[in-house]
Amino acid sequence: MKIKDGKLICETEIEKQKYNFLKNHFKFTEQELIKIHKTGAVLNMRSETVVERVRDLQEYLHVSEDVVKEIIIKSATALLPIETVKERISFFAKTFNVSEEKVKEIYIKFPSVLTYKKESSLFKVKKLKELIGFTDEEISTLIASNPRLLGSNMKTIESNCGILKNEFGYNAGTIKNIFLLYLKLFTSKEVLSGREHDKIANQLGIPRDTLNQAYLRSYRAIDLTANEFSDRIDSIQELLHIKDRNIIIKKIKNFIQLFIIPDSVILKKTGYYKAKFSLSEEVLGKVFSADPSLMRIKEPVFEDKVKFYTEELGMSKDQLRTAFISAPTLFDLVPKTVAKKIEAITSAGFTIDDIVDNIQMLTAGPAETFKLRYAICANHSITPKWFLYKKLYMFNENKLYARAKYIESCTAAQNFSLICNGEKVFQEKFGLTSEQLVARYSLTDEAKAEILNEFDKNQKRKNSEITVS
Repeated sequence: MKIKDGKLICETEIEKQKYNFLKNHFKFTEQELIKIHKTGAVLNMRSETVVERVRDLQEYLHVSEDVVKEIIIKSATALLPIETVKERISFFAKTFNVSEEKVKEIYIKFPSVLTYKKESSLFKVKKLKELIGFTDEEISTLIASNPRLLGSNMKTIESNCGILKNEFGYNAGTIKNIFLLYLKLFTSKEVLSGREHDKIANQLGIPRDTLNQAYLRSYRAIDLTANEFSDRIDSIQELLHIKDRNIIIKKIKNFIQLFIIPDSVILKKTGYYKAKFSLSEEVLGKVFSADPSLMRIKEPVFEDKVKFYTEELGMSKDQLRTAFISAPTLFDLVPKTVAKKIEAITSAGFTIDDIVDNIQMLTAGPAETFKLRYAICANHSITPKWFLYKKLYMFNENKLYARAKYIESCTAAQNFSLICNGEKVFQEKFGLTSEQLVARYSLTDEAKAEILNEFDKNQKRKNSEITVS
C-alpha cells in the first residue's frame, strides 16, 4: 500500500479488503486512513484482530466505539492487546502515584502514552529530577497533566536547561517555574539555540541582562525572532499611539507583557479607555508610555477601582480623568492596599482633599513608608503644606532621611528645600551622591522606631490640642 496524490493505493487484494473494512466499519476518512497507514499499525492487522481489540477496549474503558476510533486516529500504535494495555496502565499508575481510572482518562486523551517503553519513562523521570529538581509529587502532577513529556527528547531538554542557566542567568527555581508554565521552551530545538536573543539585544540596543529579566515577565515572548520582536514593538507603538519607539525599548520589561496580547484585544482596550475618559490619541500615548500594564487590567476590575475612588475618595469624573492621566499606576493598585494608604495619610493629619489634589501620594510606596517619610520631615519642622508642595512624599525614605541628616549637620538654617534638588544638582552642591549619603546615614530599624515613636507623640499632642480648643 502506498500514498499517491493524497490517496491510499492498494496494491494487493488483501490490502484492499483491509482498507474497505476500516473505511466502512469505522467510517474513517481518506486523510485519517493515510495518518493511520503512516504509523504502520492497524492496516497491517487482521480485521478480526482490530475488531477484537476495539471491543476489549470498549469494555475495559467503558466507552463507545467512536471513542476507540479517536484513540486509533490519535495513535494507531496504541491499539494494543488488552492485557498489554492493562499492564502498562498499572505501571503508569504505580510509577506516578495516580489512580488507574485517571490513567485511563489520560490514555483516551493521549493514547501514545502507553507506547513509551518502561525503561525510557523511568530514565526521563530520573533526568527531570536531576536537571530541574522536581520532587516525586511534582513529577506525578507534571506527567499527569503533560503525559507527552515522556515522549520528549531529553537531550533537547538538557541543552535548553543549560542555555537558560548559563546564557540567561536563571537560577534553578526560575527554570522550574518556566518549565511548569511553558513546557514548549524546553522541548523545542530551535527557540533557545538560534541566537535570536543576541540579535535582539544588539539590534535594539537592549542590554542582554535587561532582556533576560524582561523575558521573566513574559516567557512566551522568548519564542520571537529578532524580526518578530522588532515588528511587535512597531505594532504596539502604533496601537498605543506612542510617539517615541525608544520609550518601549527603554521600558522593555514593562512592555514585553503586551507582546503576546492580540492586536484586537489591545485595540478594544485603548478604545475603552479613550471613551471612558474622553482622551485624545496623543494623551493616550502619554498614559500608556507611563503605564503599559493598564492593557492587562480587565474592564470589570477597572470599573470596580473607579467605583472605589468615587465612593471612598469622592472623586468627580474630572478628578478621575486627571488622576488617570497624571498617575495611571494608581489603577494598578488593589483597592484594599489603597484603603490602607488612605488610612495612613489621613491619620497623619491630611485630608481627603489633600489626597485628591496630590493623587501621587497613593502611588508613592506602601502605607507604612508614607508615615515614615512624613515623620522624618515633621520631626524637622517641615509643615504639611511644605511636605505636599515639595512632594517629599515621593522620595525614597532612605534618601530622604540621609539628605535630611546631612543638611541638618552641615546647615544651621536647616534648609530642607535642598532635599528636593535633583541628584546632579545635589551632588554638585554637596559633593555627595545619594548612595554615599545612605551609606553614611543609614535608616536603621532603631532610627525608624525612634522617628515613628516621636511622630506618634506629636500626633497625640496635635489631637489633644484640637480637643481642648
